[in-house]
Amino acid sequence: MATNLSAYFQQRRLVLGLRPGEVVRRMGYKSIVGTTNKVVLFEERGDIRPDLFDKLKAAFEIDDATVVRLIEEDRREFVERWNQWANQPIEPHLVVRAIPGVYMEQEIPHSLSSEIAEGVKTPEAMEQYAADFAKQFGKKVWLVLSRRLTIFFDENGTKRQVIEAAPGEMNGPYMQIGGCKQKFLFTGGMGMRPLTEPEECGPQ
Repeated sequence: MATNLSAYFQQRRLVLGLRPGEVVRRMGYKSIVGTTNKVVLFEERGDIRPDLFDKLKAAFEIDDATVVRLIEEDRREFVERWNQWANQPIEPHLVVRAIPGVYMEQEIPHSLSSEIAEGVKTPEAMEQYAADFAKQFGKKVWLVLSRRLTIFFDENGTKRQVIEAAPGEMNGPYMQIGGCKQKFLFTGGMGMRPLTEPEECGPQ
């Protein structure tokens, strides 16, 4: 997704009548194919390495004040998108550390037994279930109540931490493979569930 910053740079290039490859030559590169692709991706998605961004900014003679203003606009819009995403309801669930570095999503039963079928989805009942689960299996457990709030229990079932998410920071554990950005959890049957959240783009 293009950002205010990347759209400004693209507009600047178009006003100057330059193709992406010509911009890369302005930046001092002789081998242009790889860098040209990075410039095009920046215009389309907003992501770019800081060193490459600095050269691009110099090639277009864009001042720091303009860059700061556009980054602040993008940050405000990102926080607004994140808050809208975080306010959407989810089904509460557990995340269990199966072994170090491996995390599995575990559903919370709607009814644990006939005696406690009513009210099992109350926060208190879910906390008790998470604590009992952690103690029974000797596993670290995260009770994910919402996209904003998670409660962590140690292997003894002791409530250790209440974690509140913030823009750009998830409120529970996840896994990634290699240099891939995609975050995920294992599910029952060793399936995989991608974890999606609004991303902040720009020179990072």
